[in-house]
Amino acid sequence: MNEKTFYNKDYRFMKVEFKDQKTVYSIEWKDLLTLLEN
Repeated sequence: MNEKTFYNKDYRFMKVEFKDQKTVYSIEWKDLLTLLEN
């Protein structure tokens, strides 16, 4: 499993790649709430 953290403007996302080629993106809850408020 590989984890990559990348930034989009002011928000931090985490990209998690699994061995079976499935990719999952996660984000901190506080950043998600900030996105929803905008």
